[in-house]
Amino acid sequence: MKLLVRPPLTRCLRLASVTLCVGVLSSHSLLAGDTNQPAPAAPSTPAADDTVYNNWINTTFGGLIIDGNKAQFQQANPTKGPVYGGIEDMHYQQDLPNKVIFTIDGHALFDNNDYKVILELSKADVGYIKAGYTGFTTYSDGNGAYLPATASLRNSMPGGLFYGGPEYALYRSSLWAELGLRIPTLPELTLRYEHDIRNGQEDSTSYGGVNTGMTPVPSGNSATRKILPSFWNINETQDVFTFKGKQLFGKPDAFGNTEVNLNLRYEFDNTSDSLNWQNRTTPLVSGPAPTAVANNKNNIPLVPSNYYVTQLEQNKLNNYNGNITSVTRFGDNLMFTAGYMYSAETSHIGGNQVAGPINGFSYTPYYNNIAYANRPSGAYIDLGGGSTVGQNVGSVNLLWTPIDGLTISPSMRYEFNDTQSASAYLTEVSQTNGTVITTNAVTKIKTTNAIVKSPAGVASSATLDNSSVLLNDFTESLQMRYVKVQDWVFYAQADWDQQLENRADSTPPQSYGYTPASGYNLSANNTYMTQKYQIGANWYPLARLNASAQYYWQTQTIAQIINADAGPANGTPRLANQNWNTQDANLRVTWQPFASVSMVTRYDLQQTTVNSQWQYDGNAATSFGAPYGPSSLIRNNMLTENVTWSPVDRLYLQGGLSYVLSAISSPAASQTPALQNANNNYWTANAGAGYQIDAKTELRGDFNFYSANNYQNNAQYGVPYSAGASDYSFSASFKRQITRNINWSLKYSFDTYRDQLSGGNNNYTAQMISTGLQMRF
Repeated sequence: MKLLVRPPLTRCLRLASVTLCVGVLSSHSLLAGDTNQPAPAAPSTPAADDTVYNNWINTTFGGLIIDGNKAQFQQANPTKGPVYGGIEDMHYQQDLPNKVIFTIDGHALFDNNDYKVILELSKADVGYIKAGYTGFTTYSDGNGAYLPATASLRNSMPGGLFYGGPEYALYRSSLWAELGLRIPTLPELTLRYEHDIRNGQEDSTSYGGVNTGMTPVPSGNSATRKILPSFWNINETQDVFTFKGKQLFGKPDAFGNTEVNLNLRYEFDNTSDSLNWQNRTTPLVSGPAPTAVANNKNNIPLVPSNYYVTQLEQNKLNNYNGNITSVTRFGDNLMFTAGYMYSAETSHIGGNQVAGPINGFSYTPYYNNIAYANRPSGAYIDLGGGSTVGQNVGSVNLLWTPIDGLTISPSMRYEFNDTQSASAYLTEVSQTNGTVITTNAVTKIKTTNAIVKSPAGVASSATLDNSSVLLNDFTESLQMRYVKVQDWVFYAQADWDQQLENRADSTPPQSYGYTPASGYNLSANNTYMTQKYQIGANWYPLARLNASAQYYWQTQTIAQIINADAGPANGTPRLANQNWNTQDANLRVTWQPFASVSMVTRYDLQQTTVNSQWQYDGNAATSFGAPYGPSSLIRNNMLTENVTWSPVDRLYLQGGLSYVLSAISSPAASQTPALQNANNNYWTANAGAGYQIDAKTELRGDFNFYSANNYQNNAQYGVPYSAGASDYSFSASFKRQITRNINWSLKYSFDTYRDQLSGGNNNYTAQMISTGLQMRF
């Protein structure tokens, strides 16, 4: 099933691209041999081979064979296949009268839905006008997560649980036009309009839940696992108008001249996306179809085992943005820059979350309604509201050279944000169930029957929420650089950032789910403090040897003073205090021990410790503050080595190896097996070789390898997420210069991917072969 409808513009562009190529090639042939053209003047010397070719067309044609999960391959390699081709790259330039230049650039790979064209007319010392279109497709795998079999899963699932999904395609396009004025005696002006589109579908990791049938269920855990596939329906447009101006006051080489830049931008976004997922209360099999209930006065269907939830998110956003900057040169040793920016943004939201027998089902009060068959889907309708944001930013910077070789650059920045938001929506209410006792008139036997007194529906009053956020952000920076020690460059930098945030949230009385009846109010004064100190040096002891070393220390402190009413009965955890402490050191050495050998070595070490304190806002009996203590430890080690060797003039060899040790550990992992320490350790290696067979023929081969071995099977307590995968790829290419302006190439590539995390369901082996022709004229 084809999930993407190609827009009419794409078909038009395909025709235009073909016409363009025919026209360009035809014009080339006319220039070369049309007898109606004026005869060229006889050359004074024999024809030389130093002709400059300013135009070119590169064509390509290829095929793709995939064994396994095609969508997984296309997610990393957006190639539609099985056969594709077209113009890989082209450039055409034509000089017109009055020193006007016309150019065309672009490419068109038809079966890949990959198009680009840029048209430009330019005239020196006057300006230019250009327009373009870009369109391409990205692909994603619609599979859900994989849950391997364990001893506690039902016997009907010996291979584990995996729910495959389709291939999704998301088309992105941009149509734009730009006008530039470049007259030396006038300000430099640029006006641009751009229209962007995202349309199609893509996968999501907000999976739906399924009952695994696990028996017995481990203490403190649930038999339900979030592994069912989900996807986004995407429908987004964006219109952007920009205006830029630049003017120099004073002579270009005179001290005290000032360059002023003005930028204005208006953006309008229209978004209508929906997240779609399924919940399944019984494993592997579909639940019973809805049926009528005896004595059901409204004929409301019984509870089905499976139901689908669609969360519609609509947003219309207007953003006005303007900034002005200046650069003043007071002399060779002093330069001052300043800037101011103002932004105003308004947004309007809408949407709903509705459950039903299929995705996209609309709300009806009696059948397949908002609380579909009384399932707790967290549904709501009639979402409305929006936000207004005002932002002011000012900055000043100084570049000072007090003595020869020493540069000092202090800077300061201040930002103020004012955000006001409000929303309203109707929440679900559960259907009312009951029983009725009937007596058989003949047997006098009494029977108890279930009834549905009233259907599931919506609350009589809306849930309202109002919030406001005031943010003051102060940023300071100091950079220093010294270059007057022979063979050395020293530098240091310090950065400070202080954010002061005041926020207030309120839910008025009678809103669903909150106590006391007077509503729910929260106010907070939050402080975010960041410091970063960095030092480094570059050393050049020999012409073929250089080294650099760098170290930085960064700390971030978060303090939140929260005053809140008693929250919902289930409580709300909030972060009260947190500190991030990061240290990073890295070393890089570039060495060329021989003229034919070059080596680059890099080592990075980074460690981050996180200490936190949490506050729990429950009711009066359950509110408490947790003690401050360690919450995470993040460690990263990376060693990379690259070697290039050219043993003979026509042969070169390259190789690279990288090993990364990355881990996040938390004390919470020792509290429950459902939480695991996260590891992201992996190897990468690459090798390449090229051989120049003769002056016109080149042969090249490349090999790449990736391996991660972090998989941990904790299916009894949760869903495994740590990566366990390997990827091998090899390519060989052959290039041949047929004539001075025509080159031919042939390429073959092989890629095999193995994924333990998906239980092998995302494995693939892919082969590609392509040929291309480059023509310059």
